[in-house]
Amino acid sequence: MSIILCSLGQFFGRSREIARIGTLEYSKSMSMLKFILALFVLHAFIALAQAPQNGAPRGFETGLFIGNVLPNQVPGMTEIHPQGGLRTGWSEGNGGVELSLATGKGEGVEWGDASLSLRMDIPVDVYIAMAYIGIDYIRYQGVNEELKSFGGGHVGGALLVPLGGPAGFRFDMKFNVNPGTSLLIAAGLVLTFGDSKGP
Repeated sequence: MSIILCSLGQFFGRSREIARIGTLEYSKSMSMLKFILALFVLHAFIALAQAPQNGAPRGFETGLFIGNVLPNQVPGMTEIHPQGGLRTGWSEGNGGVELSLATGKGEGVEWGDASLSLRMDIPVDVYIAMAYIGIDYIRYQGVNEELKSFGGGHVGGALLVPLGGPAGFRFDMKFNVNPGTSLLIAAGLVLTFGDSKGP
């Protein structure tokens, strides 16, 4: 009996140590994220002070992005999951339609998402704020799970930072419903072809 109790004590002691190390790593990651956000805000103030008022781009858009899916109550998927994808669409300056394809494989999970969105663009000085809503088709295979397909929906927001010419940097947060809920945090480059500015 004492051997069992001793083994349990060692197990829980190691679990606490692992949890402590995980907390430290999380704390370091959050510190780095805060630093990056502070640099971004500083850049925003400098750019706003120097640049003239601009409208939203209008025309055909395409771009690549990378990011992570944060799952919640998705069967067989408990870890943050890497994603990469392609986005394409049409913008009319005050909004548009876009199609997004994303896929990823990691931690024993495969995840694919095709989404169609209606988007509203809001020029904010040199930046373009975006809000969108749409539908999704998701195929995923969780750990020790069969391949499954789901229909779902999403709402999201994005910030487009013009880089000059047709290029821009876009940061997205997209909240999905079904299966479970998930949050995609992604960033990538966007190219817009057509009229340089909307009305």
